[in-house]
Amino acid sequence: MEKILNRHPSLRPVWKEVPDSKNGFLLWLNFMERRGGALATDDDVDFEMPNKIYEIIYEMTDWDGEAVDHFLTEKASILNEVRRIGLLEHQSAAGISVDRYSFVPASFAKKCMDLLCADARVAAGKGDSERALESLRAALGIARHHAGIEVPSLINETIAVLGQLTVYQTAVRDVIPALDLDPSDLRVWREKLQPVSNERFSQVMRGEFFVGVRGLVIPWVNYDPEKMMEDGLPDKDAFYDALAGLMKFRMNRTDWLNPLGMWQVSHGVWEYEFDSDLSRESRDLIDVYSIGFEVYTKGWTRARSIYRYYNAALAIAAGDEPPLELITGKAFLFDEKTRVLSFPDDPVLEGLQPEEDVVVPLAS
Repeated sequence: MEKILNRHPSLRPVWKEVPDSKNGFLLWLNFMERRGGALATDDDVDFEMPNKIYEIIYEMTDWDGEAVDHFLTEKASILNEVRRIGLLEHQSAAGISVDRYSFVPASFAKKCMDLLCADARVAAGKGDSERALESLRAALGIARHHAGIEVPSLINETIAVLGQLTVYQTAVRDVIPALDLDPSDLRVWREKLQPVSNERFSQVMRGEFFVGVRGLVIPWVNYDPEKMMEDGLPDKDAFYDALAGLMKFRMNRTDWLNPLGMWQVSHGVWEYEFDSDLSRESRDLIDVYSIGFEVYTKGWTRARSIYRYYNAALAIAAGDEPPLELITGKAFLFDEKTRVLSFPDDPVLEGLQPEEDVVVPLAS
């Protein structure tokens, strides 16, 4: 890996210095491996939900705060550990083996963030605004620990995207309306619940290259137990250079494209001319490595736009000027009578909006 990075220094990670005791990403990995890596069945350490709780939290049935509160109380020691980790400010992958985070279990992280959001709803039902905000911040913190490291992969970023969307939906739809918050309170909430996902997609590309090559591609190229490539790739160095060139091209492209371009991205935008001497095996492997990239790019841009939408709802609730819609730069549509906030009427936004419009909560 060092040899590859020496040839392509712009892809080299710039590592942060974070003490182990304050490194949210390291502590999260430790927790996940200890508690969730094998989905242990011991009731003292497992986050498995009874069917009733699962159906409540994932909205297959009506909300039952008392039942959820009872379940979370039983799991308080685990939930409190997740909360403590989520509230840590810093995260770094420096000095951590890539093998530990090349395939982060997304379902376990998402479950923990969902339970923190459920705890926020329970707290709001009891009028405890401090705990409600703390639980939402902790859920965002778990997302930040995945997206905020020096080498966030597409998996890490996906976890962050899913967690953040749940946090914002829960805050605006379920938590804030249940609390007695004045405009100054809502401004604090808006400040504390800022999105944590990377604004520069190039950082994700750098992370995807580092994690993918070190954790997946190098072992794959150097050892194939099924002998699908009898002698491995015939042009390993050329393959790594071609893959690095592709990732640098994407980094430059994504920095150049505006949000509308990212939303309308098509295959032609990402066409990259490989060296004509690159072997068929290397080209095929790069194709495998690139599966889903365009779809992910659109999804990532859609998520950023929805973050802006929820932020606008919080701004209106606080009596502040809301931000403009991300893709078009137009104002969101707010019906003062129904308090429904909608996306601008523009055909370019088809498929972008969330499944249901937000009702902007009233301040006290």
